[in-house]
Amino acid sequence: FKNTKEWESVLESELWKVEEAEKGLFPPLLLSYYDLSPLVRRCFSYCAIFPKDYVMEKYELIKLWMAQGYFGEIGSRDMEDIGEECFRSLVMRSLFQDVKYRAHFRETTVKMHDIVHDFAQFLAENECSVMEVNSPEESRFDFSHGRARHLTIILGEGTSIPTSIFSAKDLRSLRVKKSYNQPDRTKLLPILFAQSTCLRSLDLKHYSLFEEIPSEIGNLIHLRYLNLAGNYELRELPERVSDLINLQSLILNYCYRLKRLPPGLGNLINLRHLELDDTRDLHFMPRGIGRCTSLRTLTKFAVSSSEEDGSSPEELGNLNQLQGSLEITGLGKLKDANEAKKAQLDKKKHLLDLSLDFGEHEGRERNDGQVMEAIQPPPNLERLYIISHRGSSLFLDTTSSSPIIMLPCLRWLGIRDCPTLMALPDQLLQATSLEELYIDFCPILEQRYFNEGRGGGVDWHKISHIPTIYSSSFGYVQHKGWPVGFRINRLKMTVQSMHI
Repeated sequence: FKNTKEWESVLESELWKVEEAEKGLFPPLLLSYYDLSPLVRRCFSYCAIFPKDYVMEKYELIKLWMAQGYFGEIGSRDMEDIGEECFRSLVMRSLFQDVKYRAHFRETTVKMHDIVHDFAQFLAENECSVMEVNSPEESRFDFSHGRARHLTIILGEGTSIPTSIFSAKDLRSLRVKKSYNQPDRTKLLPILFAQSTCLRSLDLKHYSLFEEIPSEIGNLIHLRYLNLAGNYELRELPERVSDLINLQSLILNYCYRLKRLPPGLGNLINLRHLELDDTRDLHFMPRGIGRCTSLRTLTKFAVSSSEEDGSSPEELGNLNQLQGSLEITGLGKLKDANEAKKAQLDKKKHLLDLSLDFGEHEGRERNDGQVMEAIQPPPNLERLYIISHRGSSLFLDTTSSSPIIMLPCLRWLGIRDCPTLMALPDQLLQATSLEELYIDFCPILEQRYFNEGRGGGVDWHKISHIPTIYSSSFGYVQHKGWPVGFRINRLKMTVQSMHI
């Protein structure tokens, strides 16, 4: 806490000397602001780059702060941890409000009150700006935000990026948002990439229906944050993306048609976050990705077949700083189960969510049971999702003490599209931490546990202790807060009797 003399210093500071019109609103905020460290102040004023009422996602914000070099390397501490502290400080002082946490996505979002947003813009002194372009004529206006180093452009229908911004040589952050979903036929991106070479962060999320990114993006050698999420038609990235040696974050979520990543991606040794959620057409990873040992986030790893020029699970072996979620797809392609063991998942102690997708059957002989036996999951795993496993049991030896059966922190277990699966390992179901069981499109398994929703399946006693149980055939068979064994058919009977 501050003593009287320290608070008097706050009152006498230059920050308190604001315009008469601002005195009624900003002084209380200035007290909170002045009590922040210089680092947190800088992080706060950067938030003026967002429009009012914008929902800010915590990890996105931290990556943007990192891209501006706010954290650097402070001893052995991760930049992400420092960013977490800055974020918490702003929440604790109510500069960030409307805090919401979505547990399933491990995602925290916040907003700024309109007055707080005005205050952030006041502090940024026009370095952060939001520019709305509502008509084609405005696209030709002179860029009036010449001092802006951090800029958001909101494009209305029929508009494009104003060419005048290319003269803003000091631009460090650029976010382009569209209020419509149409192709960009202006061909301005090559010019942008050629001239805005000081950019540290570039956000073209949901920008256009382009199938490829211009190769001129390789000119942005200072770029640390690149967000191309939601560009549904994007099929590949140019090889010159591998020239972005300072890149820390590459975000490609919801690029459904993305088929390949640059072969030289392994050259990006500073890459810390590679996000690939819902990249459905991405079926193999480039060789050499194992050299990206700074990776903290890798949301997807696609196993290659022998016909594909991609990497094997062994490349995961050195990526021991991975955190959060990892989905491994194409495990059914593995002919040698030992390849799965080389991923060394057990060394990734900060990995909490693991999805194992064996892929479509495709008529090949598979050894899914051996692959499952070989996988050594992280010890602190909280969520495990197994998809498209072929076989009557997950493991060849159901009495096995395989590490995947012994998961003391497991809270959520999901099994999907395993039509021949007859049982789950008792050891896995008896984990005292298990709170939710999700079974989807596993007809034999559902019959044994649920007996067509009537309860009393031969193996119901093995799962009845789990608080929440969901079946694709019968809906919620059991849910937290409901009496144990309160099954869907009972709910239907109650509703029918009420109707009568």
